Amino acid sequence: MIVVLSVAGLLALAGWAAETPDQAAQIPEIPAEAKTIKNPAEATPESIANGKQIYTSQCAMCHGVSGDGKGDLAIRFKYAMADFRTAAAQSARTDGEWFHVLTHGHGKMSGEGDRLSQKVRWDLVNYLRALGPKSGT
Repeated sequence: MIVVLSVAGLLALAGWAAETPDQAAQIPEIPAEAKTIKNPAEATPESIANGKQIYTSQCAMCHGVSGDGKGDLAIRFKYAMADFRTAAAQSARTDGEWFHVLTHGHGKMSGEGDRLSQKVRWDLVNYLRALGPKSGT
């Protein structure tokens, strides 16, 4: 299943490379109400591990294995990506906004709402949060 999902991710990325300015303008901004959506998934070790598994197979190609924004495809296509390990990236979006991006897409990133369950998308949010700096650092 991971191979199928990875191939689908690469096909979606191929579509990004061919995106025209008009197509990019059609991608909606994150609605204000997404900011207030609360994460219903507790950030348990199991949730974070599940999010990491999906991230590794579906997101790392662009966002980098460590979340540094320097994935192979991001470098190849010269995409500017956030470094999820920084406090700035962690404070830039609420969990609800990240969930919205995972569901509907944003910029050149397509949404995964049709492919990934809500639980998996919330697990991904929990994993993204786990990439950030630990308290007191």
